[in-house]
Amino acid sequence: MYCSVSGYGDFGARKNFPAFDNIIQAETGFMHLTGSKDQAYKMGFAIYDVLTALFASNSIFAGIIYRQQNNEGIYLKTSLY
Repeated sequence: MYCSVSGYGDFGARKNFPAFDNIIQAETGFMHLTGSKDQAYKMGFAIYDVLTALFASNSIFAGIIYRQQNNEGIYLKTSLY
């Protein structure tokens, strides 16, 4: 079983771009929720990093169950964006 985590996924114009939590917060509009009308603020913690790690770990656990039931591995992918 393999699991990969990327910034923007495997396809698209930004697939090779580096991604950081603050950049993803800004690009997805999340900073708009935490800021004022004129100024955007990042969350107090790296929410996209944490959530992506959570999704990856849950996928790995599901992949382990899949492997036990079907006797074959699986390739899991997730991204920050």
